[in-house]
Amino acid sequence: MKLVQEVERFEELQVFFGEELRDEFVTELARHVIGDSFKRFTLRKAFNITSPAFSLFFSKPLPSLLHLNLDECILLTDDVLVDISVACPYLESFTATWCPQLRYLGVKCLVGRCLRLRKLNMTGTKKLTDEAFLEFIPKQDGGKVGESAFRVMKKLNLESCDYVGDELLLKIKRCYPHIKIYNYFKEEVEL
Repeated sequence: MKLVQEVERFEELQVFFGEELRDEFVTELARHVIGDSFKRFTLRKAFNITSPAFSLFFSKPLPSLLHLNLDECILLTDDVLVDISVACPYLESFTATWCPQLRYLGVKCLVGRCLRLRKLNMTGTKKLTDEAFLEFIPKQDGGKVGESAFRVMKKLNLESCDYVGDELLLKIKRCYPHIKIYNYFKEEVEL
């Protein structure tokens, strides 16, 4: 835990193989990280870290955090993504691939609150649904569209997301043609 105690001076922390980490790592990290200097955080394959531990970490403002990668953190839930959307409003890239607990609410909050989000990679999020994005697409009846990161987004990867439909991806592409969108089969969506 000595490394964790030194983290307050870090601008980035990248853990690529977190299989052996437990909640204590993240809770101790939460005690030491300073929100105005921490820019990049990667914590991959942290199979044993629970959502309450992640929520504790993201319970304080982290306005300088721009890049966040939580790939294969299998206990990650929508509640944590909601916390991230509040704690990290200036996030520019977010990756949470192969996180089986995620559905739609967390992604919806990220897209709706992190208005500088340029890259969103949700590959393999098997329970993610269209509902995460519907609020940000113009309605046929001319109803109001929610403010979103789609205005600045460059890349949206929804490869292997079983419940995100091609029709929705085409609608997003029509409204936001500047975004590179990847469908279930990792094919770029084109008009």
